[in-house]
Amino acid sequence: MNRTVQPRLERGSPKKKGTLAFLLAFVRSPKDVGTCFASGPALAAAMIDRLGLAEARTVIELGAGTGPITEAILERIPSGCRFYAIERDPDLAAVLQKRCPGVRVLARDATELRSICAEEGISAGSADAVVCSLPLMALPLRAEARIIRESSRALKPGGMFTMVTYWKEGMLPAVRRCRVLMERRLGRVLGPVTVTENLPSAYVYRCVKSGPTGDLG
Repeated sequence: MNRTVQPRLERGSPKKKGTLAFLLAFVRSPKDVGTCFASGPALAAAMIDRLGLAEARTVIELGAGTGPITEAILERIPSGCRFYAIERDPDLAAVLQKRCPGVRVLARDATELRSICAEEGISAGSADAVVCSLPLMALPLRAEARIIRESSRALKPGGMFTMVTYWKEGMLPAVRRCRVLMERRLGRVLGPVTVTENLPSAYVYRCVKSGPTGDLG
């Protein structure tokens, strides 16, 4: 079941609240958040580039945080598109819901994606895009693999999966490991696209889902 989230911060604009809430979330759990800086406009643009959002019918965002990429997605998707923003941290989810009141915000763990899709009526193999800002490489391998697997299950053939890391390929074995997982579960991996305008510099990967959905277990 979805948790009802209530914001603890009461003053300031949603964006200012978001900045503070994001920093506090990083202090509480740096591995879960990945960076103390929310995504900047250049990174948000790179994350949604070439996803076909203008024709999308179902879009899922994982690790939505306080909403900078959520807002960019909202600017691209058509009226009637089902858009789900998943954010495990209840404080961040509350700020996100205030910032983007028209979005279906779910304070859930991304590893529960299969259950979330079932509860929300998202059929396997029907999502047009999954946008992932989670620090996948900092997660336990089991959680990382499960999120990629369930994202693949949700996506239609030809659907797009996009993710970001702040580590350059070759710097950490985990970056290569993640790429291999995406290739196995999703198909062709494009990138990375380097976003030097972001703080810190970021690396964006896009994957094109290939083949039938099936049940990936």
